[in-house]
Amino acid sequence: MFLYDGNHLENILNKVDEGLGTKEDSVLRTPNILRTIIAQDSPDVYLLLMYMARKDMESLINLSACEIKA
Repeated sequence: MFLYDGNHLENILNKVDEGLGTKEDSVLRTPNILRTIIAQDSPDVYLLLMYMARKDMESLINLSACEIKA
């Protein structure tokens, strides 16, 4: 199974942003540049975050944004 199956990429990336706290409605907002640095300098970590977001969307795991940040 690929992360991109079913055109879920936008939803996956939104879920990652929510977990990293880069959404504009976050109380303690993380700057977007930090997300970009993670994606560029640690692609394996970002891919893991995408994988976890996809699994969370499938309800196989249930992670809150606080748990992802930890």
